[in-house]
Amino acid sequence: MKSTDTVFDMADYVGDDNEALLLLEACLEQDDGNGRLVVKALHAIARARKTPKAQWARAAGISRDGLYRALDGPKPGFGTVIRLARALGFEMSFQESKTREPAAV
Repeated sequence: MKSTDTVFDMADYVGDDNEALLLLEACLEQDDGNGRLVVKALHAIARARKTPKAQWARAAGISRDGLYRALDGPKPGFGTVIRLARALGFEMSFQESKTREPAAV
């Protein structure tokens, strides 16, 4: 019997830039702090746009091997995440949290 299970792919739900931005915002909010979920969202956006990995890496100013390490590694560097986002036309920004108290300094 053939399995009827389907694999969820974020790229299937990114139809335009607004949906891509909403996906990034949701993944940033849910990310546990290691950047993996944000990188997965960026990867899904690149796949939805059919951006070749070599072109994406070049636009981000990293090697193709560096891109693969960021996509498959346990913890991508913050600078790498920023470069990957910018290469796809996104900027990161910060705002004060409405739900969390700031850490004591």
